[in-house]
Amino acid sequence: MTQLVVNQNKFRYTYNPDVETLLKSFANIHEEEGRKQFKSSWLDFINENKTILDEEKQRLEQEGYKNDVYSKMFHTIKYYYVKKNKKNKDNGNTSLYDSPVKDKRTYNKIDKDQLSLIVTFINQDLQEYKNTNNIKPQYSYNRFLEKHSIENSKLQLQIKNSYKTQYYKIKNKTII
Repeated sequence: MTQLVVNQNKFRYTYNPDVETLLKSFANIHEEEGRKQFKSSWLDFINENKTILDEEKQRLEQEGYKNDVYSKMFHTIKYYYVKKNKKNKDNGNTSLYDSPVKDKRTYNKIDKDQLSLIVTFINQDLQEYKNTNNIKPQYSYNRFLEKHSIENSKLQLQIKNSYKTQYYKIKNKTII
């Protein structure tokens, strides 16, 4: 019996947790530096932590990483730890992994009777103007408003949005 060995390509190479905390601390210390100063600090950092970084380099190369490991570390620091941290600070987040809390959007639904009225009107309107190729939903909506007057501006906006949605649903359904 022979066993078939399948080589699986690995696309995500993660750092040892000790190295990752070392890289994060470097990023936190040097995040406000300019580009040239940051690069020179990076070279000093490599020289200071040569043994730990060389062990990590060997480990990643054994896992199959073929590119320059130090370049990978530099780009990881620059993009993930410095730029994203700055971006989060600009958004008001204190942690790297916190995302801004957004208020849940409230949807204003229209009545089922009004929706059925809209759908029947759209179907009739599409039948009536079947031969017109470039009919726009705005024209159809205007004809709807001529027949059905709506006084409340908030309700009118809700109906307008629902009308356009229903119009495209019905139009795409009839074309297919």
